Amino acid sequence: MPSPEKSHSLPVTLEEAPRLADYFHAGRITLVREDLLPDGGGKKRRSLSPLLERIRPGQRIHVFSYDSSHTAYTLARLFPDQEIMLYGKAFPGGGYRQYLIRVFSGLNNLHLRHGSLVRLACQFQGARRRHPEDYFLSPGGALPRDTAYEAAAREVRSSLDQEACHVVPVASGNLLDALRTQFPRVVGVLTQPTAIRLWMKLQRPAVFYPRISIEARETLVRDVYRKTGYAFDPVFMGSVLAHLLQRSSGESHLCLWVTCPSLVQDYHRTR
Repeated sequence: MPSPEKSHSLPVTLEEAPRLADYFHAGRITLVREDLLPDGGGKKRRSLSPLLERIRPGQRIHVFSYDSSHTAYTLARLFPDQEIMLYGKAFPGGGYRQYLIRVFSGLNNLHLRHGSLVRLACQFQGARRRHPEDYFLSPGGALPRDTAYEAAAREVRSSLDQEACHVVPVASGNLLDALRTQFPRVVGVLTQPTAIRLWMKLQRPAVFYPRISIEARETLVRDVYRKTGYAFDPVFMGSVLAHLLQRSSGESHLCLWVTCPSLVQDYHRTR
């Protein structure tokens, strides 16, 4: 059974960010600080919280995702006494990807396997057949429905005016779908490779992709950190910030859901 401190309802932290509003020429920016959640997992900490009730002590957890997966990192922190098997495809994450891989190497319960997409998929499916007693997440680490975020969105809705435009990075799309059940204005910013982006754009309207390289996003998040003090990852939140540079001018109220894990603070300090 999960410990009481890990199974309790997670807080929702709202923070006004006038320095960010000035940086992006927006009237007002409110942050939903998921990076402050316990265990340092960011958005994934809330999404994965239902697993605390499902995964048995000692059960290995298998994740088929990228080699710099926030999901795998969060699971390793959330279940420190259990083995996390990550079948990790390379991802164009620049220096941030390399930083995460170094962090992963220091986590004794996180085991990373590299390889081609086909090879990793075969290994993942083979492990599923050989070890039915283990727990296997869906490819990408997504859960079927993000009920935890529907609850968080309801809490935010009770505190903010309905005119705010909510902006979120989109990977699996679960967070975007959850927020759209509660808010009239939600913008998703795509973060995945080209083929997945095209599929997501067909499936979900009002999603955007800023045409900006990972190197430019790394430069952007460093500049934001230096000028405002806010630390963001370049892959997911970096895409959101790039979108804001292109489209935020004139918005009276933006609400940014900060999804990155808390280790981005260390990432920026060590750059």
